[in-house]
Amino acid sequence: MGERISVKKRAGLTWTESVAVARKRIKDGPYLISRHGGWFRPKAQGYTNHLSEAGIFTADEARRYIDVDGLSVVPAGHVITGIDWEIADLEKRLAAAKSLRAAIAQQAPAVGAAQGGE
Repeated sequence: MGERISVKKRAGLTWTESVAVARKRIKDGPYLISRHGGWFRPKAQGYTNHLSEAGIFTADEARRYIDVDGLSVVPAGHVITGIDWEIADLEKRLAAAKSLRAAIAQQAPAVGAAQGGE
């Protein structure tokens, strides 16, 4: 998924010094923020497992959050492949759902019509 930046406690450094090292690694640009496998939603209002629902944060916002345990920040450009995989998965699932709907409507036309089907 690309370069993740997180606080890593280094030998000889205090936690505060380790946080400062991580903050320096965050360069200007947009970031996504991940914690324990989930993504921060826009405005850090909750978490999501879906990359498509993740929020985009500034470098300053990423620097403010970097000291949270289990958190990492990812430059937005590094998640393009993950977004492409999610799009491909959604397209596959949409095609399967349409196929299933068509098969059900064909076998039970009265049910499809009653449900507002085509």
